[in-house]
Amino acid sequence: MTLQMDAPTADEYPTRKANEPALLYRKDPTVWGAAEDGPFSAEEVGAYDRRGYAQIPALVSAAEVAPSTPNWTGSAPTAPCARTNG
Repeated sequence: MTLQMDAPTADEYPTRKANEPALLYRKDPTVWGAAEDGPFSAEEVGAYDRRGYAQIPALVSAAEVAPSTPNWTGSAPTAPCARTNG
C-alpha cells in the first residue's frame, strides 16, 4: 500500500486560512447520539447542544490542581482582571 501525503485535502476548518474573521454555521451536529448513550444527563446534553461546550463544575479537585500551581490561593478572582501596561 502507498500513501499519498502530498495530495491536497479539503480543510474542515476554513477559518484557519481566512484573512478576515467570519461567522460560519456548523455543518455537523454538536451532539451525536442521546443522553442514554453516555455519561451526561439529558439536561447536560441539551446545554452542550445549545452552547457547543461542556461546563463541569469541580471536574478537577483543588488537591489535583495545587501541585501544578504553587502560588494558587484556592479561590478564583471575584472581580474582573485588568491588564496594565507598565
